[in-house]
Amino acid sequence: LLESYCSPEAKAIAATYYDPDCHYFGTKILATVIVYNTAKAQPIDSWAALAQVPEGQLVMPSPTYSGAAAYNLGVITRTPGLGWEWYEALKKNKAVLVQGNGAVARNVASGEQSYGMVVDFLAIRSRNEGSPVEVVYPKEGVPLITEPVGIVKGTPNLEAAQAFVDFLLSQKGQEVAAGMGYMPLRQDVTPPKGFPALSELKILSVPATELAESREADKARFAKLFGE
Repeated sequence: LLESYCSPEAKAIAATYYDPDCHYFGTKILATVIVYNTAKAQPIDSWAALAQVPEGQLVMPSPTYSGAAAYNLGVITRTPGLGWEWYEALKKNKAVLVQGNGAVARNVASGEQSYGMVVDFLAIRSRNEGSPVEVVYPKEGVPLITEPVGIVKGTPNLEAAQAFVDFLLSQKGQEVAAGMGYMPLRQDVTPPKGFPALSELKILSVPATELAESREADKARFAKLFGE
C-alpha cells in the first residue's frame, strides 16, 4: 500500500524509529508512562510497583478501544518480568478501564484515581498546566509509538509527498513537533519542558510483524481476563 522513499533526513534519526525498507517513518515519540497524583499517591518507579497499588486506584486505557494500549499489551506481555502475569495482577487489584488516554490524564489530575498508565505528552502537559501530578518513566523501560508517516503507492503527487516527509523529519519539522508538546525523534532538537533527553529513553519493543500477527488474539485474551 505504501511507496518506498528513503528520505535523506532519515540519517539524523535512529533506525529504531523507521521501516528499514523506507515505507514509513516515525514523526514523534509517544511513550507510555506512569502518572500519579502527588496529593493522593506515593511515588513509584516501575511497572512492577504499579501492579501493586491499592485496589481501584489505577486507571488505564483499554486495549479493546485504544490502539496505543493494544500495542502496549503486545509489548508488555512479551517482556520478561512482566508478561500476562502483570495484567493478571492489575485485574486482581481492580484496575479501572477507560476508552482513551485523555480520560486517564483527567482522572488522575482530578484525584478520581491515584495512578494512571498514559502517553507521556498528556501527563506532562497536565503537570505543566499546574495539575498535582508527577510523571515517571519506569525503570524497566517504556513501550512507545511514533505516529508514522508514509506515502500512498501510486500517488499522483509523489514529489510533494516526498517533500512533506522530508519536512516532518527535518530539524525544522521536528522543532514544530516539539513546539506542539511532543517528544522529537532527532538528537539535534531539544525536547519540550518536562521530557527526558532522547538518549535517556529505555525502550521496550517487540518486532512489529509479531505484534500484528497476535494483536486480535491478545485483545481477545485481555477482554476475557477483564470481562469486557
